[in-house]
Amino acid sequence: MTKKILTLFSLLGIIQVCALDAKDLFNGKDLSGWSGNPDFWKVENGVIVGETTSQKKTPGNTFLIWEGGNIGDFELSLKARVIGNNNSGIQYRSKVLNAKTWSVGGYQMDMHPAPNYLGMMYEERGRGIIAQRGQNVVIDSKGKRTSKGDPEKEKSDDLSKWNEFKISAVGNKLTHMVNGKVTVSLEDNETGKKSNTGVIALQLHAGGPMKIEVKDISLVSKDKKTSKNFNSQISDNVKLVNAVNPNVLPSVKWIWNNKSAGTETIFARRQWTLSSPLKSSKLSITCDNGFTAFVNGQKVGSGNQWDTHYEFDIKKYLHNGDNVLAVEAHNEGTVAGLAAKVKLVSANGSTRQIVSDNEWIVANKKAS
Repeated sequence: MTKKILTLFSLLGIIQVCALDAKDLFNGKDLSGWSGNPDFWKVENGVIVGETTSQKKTPGNTFLIWEGGNIGDFELSLKARVIGNNNSGIQYRSKVLNAKTWSVGGYQMDMHPAPNYLGMMYEERGRGIIAQRGQNVVIDSKGKRTSKGDPEKEKSDDLSKWNEFKISAVGNKLTHMVNGKVTVSLEDNETGKKSNTGVIALQLHAGGPMKIEVKDISLVSKDKKTSKNFNSQISDNVKLVNAVNPNVLPSVKWIWNNKSAGTETIFARRQWTLSSPLKSSKLSITCDNGFTAFVNGQKVGSGNQWDTHYEFDIKKYLHNGDNVLAVEAHNEGTVAGLAAKVKLVSANGSTRQIVSDNEWIVANKKAS
């Protein structure tokens, strides 16, 4: 139970981490800090570009390797698009197999045009496909795999357009997200196969002509020193809507209606008022054990991985006037917790935030 509680607080840290903790891995000007074959990699218009043509091919997969060293626990996010009949990927906790040929092997978040492969877990020069999009996989110490969920078959993202890719690696738990949606969850315990640390790299795939473009590469370290400070960190331009003291920065809190919760379902609500148009709005949420979230009566998403942080775009569900976020949360066992944050960015650029705290209404029955 102690391990579960610690994991919950780690997830709370993910929700609260701010931009000041992130390290930009790309300066937007050149490939300083990166190593790759100059025949294929360059910077154009503030974007990293890897490209092959029918005249200039790579005989094997080649990589642009970040020279910042081995990274263990972290959260990595970037924006990318892939053009051409081919695929790409993000390597992490990987090994440089041959520095002269920029060859890399290890965990890879796949950027693939097939819907069941986009965002999947692939191990380059290793175990191959480990988990397809939509699957939650656990690998035991002997390599036996237990999988939940079916691979997604419907195409929901256009790889040729800018998409946001995010990787969370904490211990042996690895999570991939595309545009705020979890695509793969993996717990890797296989002796001699799992990787706890390694390099980060971008893949340019052999085969047909292709181009990959990457920007906004951000890395947040999850080492012990950083984790200790998570609970006190919040952006200084964020204010809690309807707070008693608007100058006090809010903290996301775990909420439930019973400190000694057992197996039960609760209903949590938070109301706020909008008086100006929005540029964007994002809901970040996690719950032990599962949840379904609604905004103004419309379902926006759900999750049943208690060790995963979920994000949803909720702008289309909001309107001027009163708005309500309602969450149906379910717990199994003795440890219970719901943590959420709504970030609102108005058309004029001002930002405010609603977080789970004692202003929420929590009950055992659904409001009529």
